[in-house]
Amino acid sequence: MVTDRQRAILEAIVREFMKDADAVGSMHVVSRYNLRISPATVRNEMVALADKGYLTKSHSSSGRIPTDMGLRYFIQEIMHEEELPNTDTVKVRIRVHKNRFDEERLMSQVMTFLSEETGYAAVSLIEEILRFRGISLLMDYEELKDVTIMEVLLRALESRAILSKIFCRGSGHQTCVVIGSETEIEGMQNFSLVFTAFNYFGGKKGYLGVIGPRRMQYSRAIPAVKTVGALVEHAVRGW
Repeated sequence: MVTDRQRAILEAIVREFMKDADAVGSMHVVSRYNLRISPATVRNEMVALADKGYLTKSHSSSGRIPTDMGLRYFIQEIMHEEELPNTDTVKVRIRVHKNRFDEERLMSQVMTFLSEETGYAAVSLIEEILRFRGISLLMDYEELKDVTIMEVLLRALESRAILSKIFCRGSGHQTCVVIGSETEIEGMQNFSLVFTAFNYFGGKKGYLGVIGPRRMQYSRAIPAVKTVGALVEHAVRGW
């Protein structure tokens, strides 16, 4: 069980981690957030959160970073999804409507939109066809600039089997989040995926989503994926 105070501290650490992926110390939490407790109290609560599995110690500093479990708690219990701005919703709805009779162009347009909207790589899998956009955007994140890390991602993106294994965990049309080590793919612990399933032309089953760093802005990525997936399915219904 997480107490109210621990919840507030965990939220502060996750939000700071999302800015630059750096470890967060007790003094930083106290100076940035009005928690009305001392750095010593924050440190004690950080130890308690680590014991519960929500935080882990950084190798390079005395600060803490959220574990995958900590990020999932944040998403499910703390975070509020941001609504996609009306102008962006209209923009993607127009793209979908204009290209609703062209499978290839429709998917190209919505994936470009998703990548631009979130700042992450967009990926889709429709039966045997795998597409992705915006991989270069991931190089903007310091923790993903290592060549070996990106090699793992590129190998995954070239393998329908690997991505199918992840996507098939989704239930129905619910928007799913897979964080770090939850991918169960060696070397993918620095990445997270947000995706949704949808029905495509001719009753084909499809998956659409984004791949980004663990510190992904889930509050924006989740509604973006959810909205685009629903618009695509609605547009092709009956074709």
